[in-house]
Amino acid sequence: MHKTEKPKETDEYLIAGWSKRYGREISLGEVYEINANLSAFVDVMERMDRYLRQKRRQKKPSEK
Repeated sequence: MHKTEKPKETDEYLIAGWSKRYGREISLGEVYEINANLSAFVDVMERMDRYLRQKRRQKKPSEK
């Protein structure tokens, strides 16, 4: 968010974007829920990525 951007404008922007995506009016509560779910999904994906990288690093020494 830019320093000049107000939270209300951001909320309106998010509501408009998600409403367009879903083809219906989305409430601010739904926007917060969608964003929380997306954040949790990204967190899980990052943890899986770290885990897989660690597994690959552990495998490399035994392959030599």
